[in-house]
Amino acid sequence: MLKTVQIACFASLISLLNPDLNGISQDYTPSSVLSAGKWFKIALTEDNIYRIDYSRLKQIGLEYPSNPMVFGNNTGQLPYFNDAPHPDDLREIAIYTFTGVDGVFNEGDYLLFYGKGTNRWIFDNETGEFSHSRHNYSDTAFYFLTSGPAQAKRIGPADESMLPPNYFSASSDALHIHEVESDNILHSGREWYQPVSSSKDIEVNPGFRELVPSEKIRYTIKVLARASASTTFRISENGSILTTVPVDGLTWHPQQVRMPRLCRSQAKQSPPHLNPSIKYLS
Repeated sequence: MLKTVQIACFASLISLLNPDLNGISQDYTPSSVLSAGKWFKIALTEDNIYRIDYSRLKQIGLEYPSNPMVFGNNTGQLPYFNDAPHPDDLREIAIYTFTGVDGVFNEGDYLLFYGKGTNRWIFDNETGEFSHSRHNYSDTAFYFLTSGPAQAKRIGPADESMLPPNYFSASSDALHIHEVESDNILHSGREWYQPVSSSKDIEVNPGFRELVPSEKIRYTIKVLARASASTTFRISENGSILTTVPVDGLTWHPQQVRMPRLCRSQAKQSPPHLNPSIKYLS
């Protein structure tokens, strides 16, 4: 989706009023790249390679359609603390342009760029495992499209090593997250969950195929309950119980907020099937 965007900037005003808040300062660009030119805002919801045709650039009225430029500064969710590092202005992103046989970016050609959504898979070098970080406030990331008289940053060819390969791999990691944020028990805060019924289970099909039998599946499950009696969540895979997650009951006090109890379960297990799907119910 491409559309014209108007942006009002107030960060520089705050910086002038209090340039050294609590002894912490940051250098800002003298002017934003958005201060000149014609800009279009692109909304993305997932990590992918995105394509924009030259004809589309002309259709939306790009000033220099033969020299498109893509900008962004998508670092995921910003830190909660003001003194943590954070991006200032937009940065140009290198793009790939298909120019056909004539070598000129014109009719019939297109550009490609890699865009990321708001969520992140984070790899831990020490444990060799991934964790997922969900953006608490937005499911949409934005990139910005403009043009200029000079050629934009381009993705260049990679240097090919002349050494023979010393490592071969026929497999890769498969990652999946299931998180439906539809219910907030306290009607406050950042924690949202998907309700689970004792009469109807919920099936999660990650779409994995041709798993390596010797490699264990690592799963992390986070559940929440608020009841006077204990609650047990049962997780099964193709009819076999993987694990049960108990959540203790609450002692009711009329004058206190009935805070739910949170429980997390993490384990590894060899896949009994090469195409797994998981069901859980309470």
